[in-house]
Amino acid sequence: MFKPLIRIGIACALLIATAFPSVFAAPIPVETLFRHAQNRDMKLSPDGRFVAGLATVGGRINLVVIDLDNNKALPVTGFKDMDVGRFDWVNDNRLVLTAVDHHSGSSGNDQFFAGSGGIYAVDRDGSNWREVIPSPKKQVGDGAWHPTYAYLRRPMEDGSDDVIVRTARYGTKAVVLERVNTRNAKRQTLTYNMPGRVADAEVDAKGVVRAVVTLNDAETRGTLWLRDSADAPWVKLEEFGMLDHGQVWPAAFDASGTQLYVISARGRDTRALFSYDIANRKLGEQLVAHPEADLSASGLIFSRKSRELQGVVVYGDAEPETAWFDEAWATVQARVDATLKGRVNVVRGNASGRVLVYSYSDTTPGEYYLYDVKAGSIEPLLKTRPDFETASASVTRALRYPARDGLAIPAHLTLPKDKPAKGLPLVVLVHGGPWARDYWGFDAEVQFLASRGYAVLQPQFRGSTGFGSRLYTAGFKQWGLKMQDDLNDGVSALAKQGTIDPSRVCIMGASYGGFATMSALARDADKYRCGINMVGVTDPGLFFSIVWSDAADSRWIENDAKKMIGDPDADAEMFNRVSPLKNAKSIRAPVLMAYGAEDSRVPLPHGEKMRDALLANGTPVEWHVFAGEGHGFHIEENRFQLYHAIERFLAKYNPAD
Repeated sequence: MFKPLIRIGIACALLIATAFPSVFAAPIPVETLFRHAQNRDMKLSPDGRFVAGLATVGGRINLVVIDLDNNKALPVTGFKDMDVGRFDWVNDNRLVLTAVDHHSGSSGNDQFFAGSGGIYAVDRDGSNWREVIPSPKKQVGDGAWHPTYAYLRRPMEDGSDDVIVRTARYGTKAVVLERVNTRNAKRQTLTYNMPGRVADAEVDAKGVVRAVVTLNDAETRGTLWLRDSADAPWVKLEEFGMLDHGQVWPAAFDASGTQLYVISARGRDTRALFSYDIANRKLGEQLVAHPEADLSASGLIFSRKSRELQGVVVYGDAEPETAWFDEAWATVQARVDATLKGRVNVVRGNASGRVLVYSYSDTTPGEYYLYDVKAGSIEPLLKTRPDFETASASVTRALRYPARDGLAIPAHLTLPKDKPAKGLPLVVLVHGGPWARDYWGFDAEVQFLASRGYAVLQPQFRGSTGFGSRLYTAGFKQWGLKMQDDLNDGVSALAKQGTIDPSRVCIMGASYGGFATMSALARDADKYRCGINMVGVTDPGLFFSIVWSDAADSRWIENDAKKMIGDPDADAEMFNRVSPLKNAKSIRAPVLMAYGAEDSRVPLPHGEKMRDALLANGTPVEWHVFAGEGHGFHIEENRFQLYHAIERFLAKYNPAD
């Protein structure tokens, strides 16, 4: 039944520059790129009669339902002081959603402090509104000493009005799974009588927690447990360190509840999907693997009704790939791909009836189509950004280049359409995390830079996730060291090829990318003409010592962070050597710095201390602080202001012409 996903590996060499055409294109307006998508995250109802999605209504992101039979759209939420985040169909008639107030600084992990993040439910016609789980802010207002924050896990998918919700107290990895009724808000704890503090849990089709990973007190080691039923004893299957290469994490049960799927990299570099041999307590058959990319539980595709595993999505260097186990879905995918050529086409719905298609590419922000399987016809439904002209976008290619120690570094390279691919000015765009990655596809920030004449390099430097354990673990204790070398090696490879002018290079990034920006300007002052630091860490010691940071209130910062970043005591000399703040006198290149006034991940002192040190040194600094923003910039007016400022800054200090 299962077939391994086979893919030819990408050679560790740069693409030749002549692969990019040179066609004139005017700069894409800032507002076109950085306003919120008009329509996004569309999902087909289980019966295929309705589509729900997010739309900008009255300046806020609200939930809208479209009746496909009558072609009518109805807003089912009317938030004026909140934004809908995640949502899903509970059944054919009811929807569940989360809501966040981005205008009060809640971005990403900041929603705990901003007092948002409640879970709500509503019928598809806008009736029977219900607060299912209050926001942390409301819990505190109601007298709770230790509020919890909640994440929507998934609907029960049994036709009931119930969903599974994951809750946790702030600052701990230990979680609780609950079955919650979206009409009366009654909550049933599923993770009771557990063998320890639960870090992750999987339920079977009946809603019984059957597999869990528990944590030791320091949250540095995990144990995988399994039971046959709600009344059966727990059996220990695996033990592993939370940073070990051979972790085994439960991903899902099959429809019968007798087969456990797990994700692991044991015996290989990249994470793969395995069955677990329960009888012999060991990994079973390897079902799906990729030579260069990690699989994750979020990539598994199940039938909503039967809970059979139908396919797996893998995110590699370039376009994501889907391995279909279900022949009907494989046929649908092939037919849609044959019609919408040159794009990634995500198909979901009923393989024998109506299918919703999300179609996108590096140059297309995303469009929704309806595919009628029986008729074999496909019709456009909505565009995510109706005012965007695909013809103005630049192509993004995946490549790999060798680091100086031989490690292959994945990367994305985007060249401007309107210039010959020779001697171009470059912006090195560094992702945050650093334990994260960039994904191939349409990227507003990349298109912004490319349309203004810049080549854009996005290195997946060591420490990046998604490309196997070797690349990931090679980044441990390498902030400001080999992680910076990887960025420089990418620039050097492009310069050697002749694609870019090494004397016209700027570096830009947010969060960890902001740290990499400041580190580059301090450590490699001769290589970069300017830097753009958004919400960036400026001193690794501050990351540990600022006690109101959301990272500081966790066991992770006390334990594994010292292995991944360094120990502020034992590695004090290294921290001082790589700290941009403590090496501010070495920074001479102009810097644009932008921070959120309410950022709880990288609090404002990171920016203020860096700014003051640079100004005392006579370094040109352009300083921006945005009220109401957290760890990122969500309010449209702030985004417009910021990117217009970046446009002027680059034109002044690293002009494209």
